Amino acid sequence: MVLAGAPIGAFIGEAIEAATKQQLAMWPAVLGAMVGLGVSALLAQWTYFHAVRAIITMSDCHQVKYRDDPELLALVDEVRLLAGTYMPRVYILDDTAMNAFSIGRTPQATRLVLTAGLRASMPRDEMRAVIAHEMAHICAGDTQFLTLICTMVGLLCLVADKTRRVAFHIGRGTKMSTDFAKYSGAAALVWGGSFAVSAVLFVLTPALGWLIQAIVSRDREHVADAEAARIIADPACVARALARLGADPNPLVDVSNRATAHLYIINPLEPMRTTSQGWDSFLCSHPPLAKRLERLAAMPRKA
Repeated sequence: MVLAGAPIGAFIGEAIEAATKQQLAMWPAVLGAMVGLGVSALLAQWTYFHAVRAIITMSDCHQVKYRDDPELLALVDEVRLLAGTYMPRVYILDDTAMNAFSIGRTPQATRLVLTAGLRASMPRDEMRAVIAHEMAHICAGDTQFLTLICTMVGLLCLVADKTRRVAFHIGRGTKMSTDFAKYSGAAALVWGGSFAVSAVLFVLTPALGWLIQAIVSRDREHVADAEAARIIADPACVARALARLGADPNPLVDVSNRATAHLYIINPLEPMRTTSQGWDSFLCSHPPLAKRLERLAAMPRKA
């Protein structure tokens, strides 16, 4: 992701020299590549370190204080002690769908997000199973990797959007410029190149997003299910919780998107729910629910 800034910077350097017809101090491609590499490295670092806050803000979550819901925090504390991990910050996502996810760069600074629909409708024992599933992700270090995946997919979308905007404004400015005749060749090069990069990114971004998410092993959900069953010593309860989530009549989370869908315990997007829920493919961010329930059913009653 960082190295992708080098060729983009090299192209921009060549385009600037062609547009201004001024000789740069260094070869424009080399100078542009160096600047592009530095900018992309800073952008990737900033995005990664601010990804958790950005996702929480984007999801419109609010933190749960002890005075607001002591029963929920006590339940989370109970499960995290059984799992042997740190107490996460607990957030509620204002959505009627029943779902949950956890995110964080370190186990000490993890956020556990539960939807309002889950908190209102899920029985206590099954809520305990859902929390145990997320604690299993935290203990396994999945939240760190999944945060990085969110960063990469989000950065791809950001680069594609910004490149498209640059191409649009360059084209608009070129048409309005009084010096268009003088610099028609250079201006056309800049606009055409920017438009070409924008078009390529527009086409490749969804594919790269799918590819990056395919890197995330779907087995992590099977492992988290099994570990949750071990934590609460009740595989049947974990299976009941997953079945209830899968049967939710309003399963779609409005604020979810391709960059965050793999975080959730159950697919929150309509295309994924209607097609990928029963489709076992490396392109799916989650394994089929039926297979998850089948594996839990094969576990001993007391894990």
